[in-house]
Amino acid sequence: MKKALLTVIMFCLVAVGLPVSLAEAAPKTASVKLVDQDAILLEDGTLWLKRLWEPTGYKKYETDFTTIFIGSNMKSYALNSKGELVYWENSKDPVVDKKQNNIKQLDGYDYLKNDGTVWDVYGQKNEKIKDAVLIGTADNEILYVNNQGEIRITSSIYLLDKVDDPSSVVAMEGYSNRYAAYLDKNGKVVAADLTALFFNTNDYPYSPVTVTEDAVDISFHSSGALIVTKKDGTVWLTDPSASSKDRFKLTSQVTEIKNAVQTSLYYGTLVDDPNAGRNANQDIIVNTGRNVPQWLVKHKDGSWKVYRDGQVFNIESPVVSGLTITASSTKPSVGDKLSFKIVQTYSNGYKENLPGKEAKLTFDKPYLVKALSDGTYKTLGVGETKVSVSANDNSKSTTVSISLSANLTGAISKDNTTYLPLVSVFKALGATISNKDSKTFDISLGDQKLQLKTGQKKAKLNGKDITLNQPVQVLNGSTVFPASLLTKASIAKIEWDKKYKKMKISIGKASMVVESSETAAIEKKEKQGSLSQFINKSYWVNRYSNWERFMKLTVTDIVPAGGDNFDVVFKSAGGKTYTMGSTSRDFVSSILNDQYTFLPFDPYKKYNWSASTWKLIKAEKVAVGMSKTQVELSWGRPSSTSKLTSNGFTVEVWRYGTQYVSFTNGIVQSIYTL
Repeated sequence: MKKALLTVIMFCLVAVGLPVSLAEAAPKTASVKLVDQDAILLEDGTLWLKRLWEPTGYKKYETDFTTIFIGSNMKSYALNSKGELVYWENSKDPVVDKKQNNIKQLDGYDYLKNDGTVWDVYGQKNEKIKDAVLIGTADNEILYVNNQGEIRITSSIYLLDKVDDPSSVVAMEGYSNRYAAYLDKNGKVVAADLTALFFNTNDYPYSPVTVTEDAVDISFHSSGALIVTKKDGTVWLTDPSASSKDRFKLTSQVTEIKNAVQTSLYYGTLVDDPNAGRNANQDIIVNTGRNVPQWLVKHKDGSWKVYRDGQVFNIESPVVSGLTITASSTKPSVGDKLSFKIVQTYSNGYKENLPGKEAKLTFDKPYLVKALSDGTYKTLGVGETKVSVSANDNSKSTTVSISLSANLTGAISKDNTTYLPLVSVFKALGATISNKDSKTFDISLGDQKLQLKTGQKKAKLNGKDITLNQPVQVLNGSTVFPASLLTKASIAKIEWDKKYKKMKISIGKASMVVESSETAAIEKKEKQGSLSQFINKSYWVNRYSNWERFMKLTVTDIVPAGGDNFDVVFKSAGGKTYTMGSTSRDFVSSILNDQYTFLPFDPYKKYNWSASTWKLIKAEKVAVGMSKTQVELSWGRPSSTSKLTSNGFTVEVWRYGTQYVSFTNGIVQSIYTL
């Protein structure tokens, strides 16, 4: 009955759906070296950890690890190529413990140093072990073979076995304090019943047992059965419920597994089965009353697979499934800095930024950009360039359209032809220009070679003649060319704006504008709109900023200042310039029409008052005997007024905050404070 139950344990193999990403084909990816629970270590040192709290559920590390151990105490460990211990907590990144070094072998929570001493991962030395060559863990005990070929376990003073060549032992495994086994390089497996070792009586004699001579791997099943992978790729188990003489016989084959080189029970979740449960020790999968083991198998071809319930699923390295390239700006201006973010997406959804050294950027118009030492690029000319990146057999591209933020000047419309300034336009396009004899211009624009000569209607493009509408010539002191050349040479599209008298040059979504000498004035006048009525008008300052009161100013200009704001420029009679800065359109009209701020007349001429009265008004003082007009010019409009008329007398009171001015028949009689 026990044997039948074990058979059920051994053959109820269930393989549950791997994430699709882990089962897809991997082009040119490193092969899997080790699988331990939810960790995959690749041959190139790449470590993949399944972490459900990460955005994609996985974390990738580039390491030099040679082995890994996923612990059950919230910490995991690894050994790097320098022989140093590495550890990490579940949510943290790996950290090298440089104090624990010179390590030869890591096995669970213990490690063997090159000097033959054995330590645990907490830095405690095991004083029972000396001159060890190889170790293996058995719960809280350590199996080891020493330089003398003695095979021992730390829980006993007795010798388990002895070999002539200690280096011939390649693997050691233990099961609790019950069983131990070792494998040598020739394929011999020797097992021992530790209970017999401890008692060693006539009724229960101790004797190591040769299990087989053709094995490549050993491990223990959670039931105590020894799992043996043979050279022919088959997997066999012993029966721990058998009598002592038959306990280490290979009685049952796991027939579903073939071509194996390593076999063990699997406790990870890279294979996910929502219908499966586990016992309190997480060692046996339990479901609907039946014990169902999950097998992790490495095959002769290097592949790793999980077997469960008659199904087989691959565990493979996540592979790069996509690549994206994002420019810091797809529409930069000439002179801007440009950077690119390159992201690799893996088949498991993991995303990583790809360093520039691993990604090769190419530009189909390299003359438009310049690589900088900090990994960014400076844009040099107007145009569109396709930026491509290739990495891990994937490629992606994006287009960057570079425009000119500041308009050029020098466009000339003459004789039904629009001319453009030769040097400034081609330089803005990113070209290099050579002017050999002041008349001949050799222009290089990427692969295009263009030659223009002053006074000629013929141009050469890559050695072939192009006929121009009008000759290249000098106008207004500048060498110009017919704008239509840009379209004839397939360099750019052109569009003449008749309203603003300027030329737009377009290359895809990139553009630049060349203004004529009239453009600025036309655009300025349009932006000014109705505000132009104030230009050349004179005003006398009443109250504005700290400007001198009653000074005459003439509006000489109203300059657009961005958006719907304007700078109003005044000039005094003495030629000094005053500017009312960044004022909205509506406020310009309001303030110039408000006599509280600016008077549209010369107050000295309109009011023939005494010099002493003007002195008081300019000093913003009020005195008895002043008129209402004089008070208003001095203090401004009152906040409130009251008025009473009786018997031919009119009494008014003007309030200015806490100060009051009393008038009788329009003349100040008193000034008081309440």
